[in-house]
Amino acid sequence: MLEIEQSVADEHIRSHNHFEVLQCIDRANGTGRKEKVLSDDRERLNFLELMSLSTVPMALKAITLLDVPQIMADAEQGTMLSARQISKRVSSNKNKKSVNVNHLDRILRFLASCDIFEAKKVDDESGEPEQVYGLTPICKYLLRNAGGASLSTLLLVRHDKQLFQSLHHLHDAVLGDDVPFAKAHDRNLFEFLEANPQESNLFNTAMSDMSEIYMEAIVNNYHGFKDTKTLVDVGGGTGSSLAMILTKYPHIHGINFDLPHVVAGAPEYDGMKHVGGNMFEQIPGGDGMYLKHIMHNWSDDSCIKVLNNCYKSLKNGGKIIMVEFLAPDPGDHSQRARVALSYDLVMMAHFLGKERSEREFRDLLRAAGFSQIRIALRVDCVAVVEAHKNPYAR
Repeated sequence: MLEIEQSVADEHIRSHNHFEVLQCIDRANGTGRKEKVLSDDRERLNFLELMSLSTVPMALKAITLLDVPQIMADAEQGTMLSARQISKRVSSNKNKKSVNVNHLDRILRFLASCDIFEAKKVDDESGEPEQVYGLTPICKYLLRNAGGASLSTLLLVRHDKQLFQSLHHLHDAVLGDDVPFAKAHDRNLFEFLEANPQESNLFNTAMSDMSEIYMEAIVNNYHGFKDTKTLVDVGGGTGSSLAMILTKYPHIHGINFDLPHVVAGAPEYDGMKHVGGNMFEQIPGGDGMYLKHIMHNWSDDSCIKVLNNCYKSLKNGGKIIMVEFLAPDPGDHSQRARVALSYDLVMMAHFLGKERSEREFRDLLRAAGFSQIRIALRVDCVAVVEAHKNPYAR
């Protein structure tokens, strides 16, 4: 009788929950009782994982703030470290008498499950089992490269407590024309950064680090700067991106153009002049205009206004060079597409801005009078877009 009832119960599970009984196993306690193992509900697991994705960058942020990747990198080559070993160095670096080893191990264990760290079980000095961790290739972006840049600063700025609040108001962008960031902070992002030096420094450092990492690929593979005499970096921040171009092409006279409070703290570079101003009003003249990650901050009308000012200040025969994330074509669900579309939502949250497709860039540039528009280079989901002013007027 009990066997019949159990059979009916199993059939009920299969028909109502789409599960399948995979096996029955003895419990480890040796009682002889059976443990039923059901097949996974793939959609439910997918949903739970998607819902938990924010845990990944927050765990990465924690270990970055604790300098764990650098501690691992400083270990003897090929040596993997346990949470206990890492905690001693964290304690020393942070001047803390004690560090919670269990909590650190749990964070590392989670990140290892995401293949961010390597992990394996070993026996410690007393013969007790413990897990040790090491760096994987992706971890190089948590460390500083030869030029001192790291994408860890981008991780920190993307998940800064204040800056992240805009994403909590993403729905407001759907319900009206409110900028989510302004909804969260009662001011726009640039006003917020001007009033908050700590976030401003983190933001500028992250933009500079990202520039250096991507610019290395761009300056070595895009050759459109070689004939330029005066290059204006519109919205160039502290000038790090322009500096890399000038290092490759020292004959260029560089003008780094940004808001006065931004260029006020910019370092000096050979061959570069810092100029403060407003790109919506007037832009310094040159035979080359360079805009990196500027267009995605603004509406189409605002972009056309900036491009019109670039066109006015650009010499006949000169070119404009833009570096922007490239929005994917509909139906593209690749990793490259997901990254670009993620940035699209961040731009919506921060500015009501957007990432654009190749066609949208062509439309903007044509509206400002530019011609001979082309995608000259693609790096990951970033594109170098090139266009000319009166190309035959040199």
